[in-house]
Amino acid sequence: MPSKKHRYNKLNNDDDIYMYPSELYFSQDSILGTFKGGKLLGQTFNEIIEGNRNPNKHIPPITVVKDHPDYEGLPFVFGCRRLYIYQELEKLDVIRKVKVEISSYDSQQHRIKNFTTKNDGVSVEVKSYAGQFNKNHAHGWNFYKNRYHFRDWEKSADRHKQSRSQHNNQPDTDSQDFTTANEEPESCCQCTIM
Repeated sequence: MPSKKHRYNKLNNDDDIYMYPSELYFSQDSILGTFKGGKLLGQTFNEIIEGNRNPNKHIPPITVVKDHPDYEGLPFVFGCRRLYIYQELEKLDVIRKVKVEISSYDSQQHRIKNFTTKNDGVSVEVKSYAGQFNKNHAHGWNFYKNRYHFRDWEKSADRHKQSRSQHNNQPDTDSQDFTTANEEPESCCQCTIM
């Protein structure tokens, strides 16, 4: 697998590290549609999109391992259910970067048995239909815009076609707080970030 260079960004001059969910790889080939306590992934997804939960404040950071012997330098995640939700939210431009905790491969030996990816971590299958979003796809932007009464904000369809470097060269912004119906969206460049 070709090596990729990934940026580990620090926002607001703190010690926390943030990454785009789309830059992270799944360590597992499949996940359950519920968390350990029985809560559906879709419930957490809705809480975040409604603005009732902030993944950078109310949810523990995702553990990232970047020194796997077979995938040197690629950031693999232990916490695939959270990553799945975050990637779906990033596709909708609801979140930008999430807090990660960098860990060594050796320190995660108790979780290595869960490293089951069959496609180099590019995607994951959700086993329980109850936790999936729209048959394994998130609803479109207009569904959530209408449901949660977002103002007439423009969703940039080109955002995911732009290179990450275009976003990474912009000044740091506070992407820890989410935009709700009563606030204006922050913008890192020509695309709108919510």
